[in-house]
Amino acid sequence: FQVVPVLNPWGFKNNDRKNGNQVDLNRNFPQGFTGLTDKNDEIYPGENPFSETETQIIAKFIEDNLDADVVLDYHNIYGGYPLFYVYGEKDVQLAQSVFTALTDKWVKEYPELPKNEILGLVRPNGNSGMFADFLLSKNLWVLTMETPWTMPVSGKEQYDAVTIKCALEVLANTIYTIVNSNK
Repeated sequence: FQVVPVLNPWGFKNNDRKNGNQVDLNRNFPQGFTGLTDKNDEIYPGENPFSETETQIIAKFIEDNLDADVVLDYHNIYGGYPLFYVYGEKDVQLAQSVFTALTDKWVKEYPELPKNEILGLVRPNGNSGMFADFLLSKNLWVLTMETPWTMPVSGKEQYDAVTIKCALEVLANTIYTIVNSNK
């Protein structure tokens, strides 16, 4: 395992998706670069692809590790249930497997959760210029995962104990499913 704990330290410290230059690092890659010019745009990609030190560092890291079996691109979202952005049928099957197992577990642990739906979302990636596009251009298997700041079951403060536990369960079950699918 190779781990990059935080690609955007400034954004992490300031609870912002952008870095100190007001660039959304996840949109600062050449594949499908949009060229938006308004720095106030929520997904402002920077003046040019790889204009940011952080994206240059992660691109070099990826180039040095092109033999990776999978890259988990792990983000968080403001609320709702965890989700996967998918890029192919293999990803859909993995996401459905993870969320089906966790739904069974979470419904038993948190009776207030709905019992007639899968508690996780699977969406096609509709954006461009993203880190995942860069990884796909390198023929790497990428899974983009998002876990919420607050799970609907807790509804309390950001990153409360329930939310952290559920996020770790998504990560652990994803890794477990990947390892077992490659046997």
